[in-house]
Amino acid sequence: MARTTGTPRVPRQRSGQAQPGQAQPGQAQPAPPGDVDQAAGLGLVSATGLVIGSIIGTGVFTMPAVLAAAGTSSLVVLAVVAVGAMLLAVLFGQLTRRVPNSAGGLYAYARHEFGDFAGYITAWSYWISSWAGDAAIVASWVFYVDALFGFSHPSGWTNWGIALLGLWVPVAVNLAGLRQMAWFQNVTVVLKFLPLLFVGVVGWFFVHAANFGSFNASGGSLYTAVVMGLVPHHALAGNGAPFVDAFQAIFPHGTWAGKLIAAAAVVSGIGALNGWTLVTAEVSRAPADDGLFPRPFGWTDRNGSAWFGVVIAALLPSLLMLWRYTSSSGLTVFTYLVDLTVVTVALPYLFSACAQLTFLVSRRRPVQGWLLARDLTVAGASVLFSMWVTFASGYQAVYQALFVVIIGIVLYAFLNGRRERTAQIPQPVDNPPTSGEDQKGP
Repeated sequence: MARTTGTPRVPRQRSGQAQPGQAQPGQAQPAPPGDVDQAAGLGLVSATGLVIGSIIGTGVFTMPAVLAAAGTSSLVVLAVVAVGAMLLAVLFGQLTRRVPNSAGGLYAYARHEFGDFAGYITAWSYWISSWAGDAAIVASWVFYVDALFGFSHPSGWTNWGIALLGLWVPVAVNLAGLRQMAWFQNVTVVLKFLPLLFVGVVGWFFVHAANFGSFNASGGSLYTAVVMGLVPHHALAGNGAPFVDAFQAIFPHGTWAGKLIAAAAVVSGIGALNGWTLVTAEVSRAPADDGLFPRPFGWTDRNGSAWFGVVIAALLPSLLMLWRYTSSSGLTVFTYLVDLTVVTVALPYLFSACAQLTFLVSRRRPVQGWLLARDLTVAGASVLFSMWVTFASGYQAVYQALFVVIIGIVLYAFLNGRRERTAQIPQPVDNPPTSGEDQKGP
């Protein structure tokens, strides 16, 4: 599945207590030297592979089946989604250059402009989106494992067992160390691009116009368009592994082509899960280091990995997949998880765009002429895009995402109270008690 990330954040050593001269709680702090050292150790190639491998997962291999029921107008919405993704990329680049410590990504942007609570809500929502997105990736991944090994009608428990394998292998890779994780990611990136490039170029020569369904509405991609032209509409709708049928249409003799693309999708998915396991752990580590997430998420092992966050990044999707596989089946699981992920990530996108709008409107740094118009356009369009994807996800996804955010607000009450009790932040000044109140308590 294609997923848009903020500034990539590599593992770093846990920060200690604030020292004299450091920023106070609620303010952005300079990045510690550990961040720079670790980033330099990762290298440009590995960092690029991490980002690409995380963005391109298995959703691109499954989405044609989801969009088939919507018709060929799903391809038109590609332009809107592509423009929105590019605008967000430009926005994140602007925020990264401006925010003193952007190591926390979207969390750092919101906290820098709006304070601790906005930073926490952003981190909480993005963390939910990250591990729910892992569940969506593995839901698509399971389809191609089934196709690779010829499981025609697997039970929900069988698919859950396969999902556990896809979720916990990346945990082992991440706990082995950053360099091992980066090497694994680079290999999977190379293997996933070959079949996508092939079907995106060669597949057009085998497209039949009659295979396209009626014009309707949804979203898609170049590869989706090819697959929708290669596979008859009635066979595509509800097919969890549509690229298998697409390759069989190009190479109709034997089953080797379908097995080959299924293996490529499995490799692509495990690579994406590897990267997003790291991202999910780091999304929670940044606020944990600042006291805005439970402390265990900041625990690290000798390799500098946030081991608790890594384990939780697999445990929660495992439980979510157990629930979904025992209550639903097929593409229903995948589409539900995609919708939930979209809504929960739209809120951090919205906070980031509003942070940039606040900066531009405040005029605390002069931005004039066409540069101001450009930046206002990027920020304003990013706000609209975030609101649009939320609306397009449907009432059920919005309702469930709101409930998840409310749970996060309750958790924040305890975290904030602990920070006040331990003098990490100033306590608010209350009105003096009335004369009839017992100030000593029972």
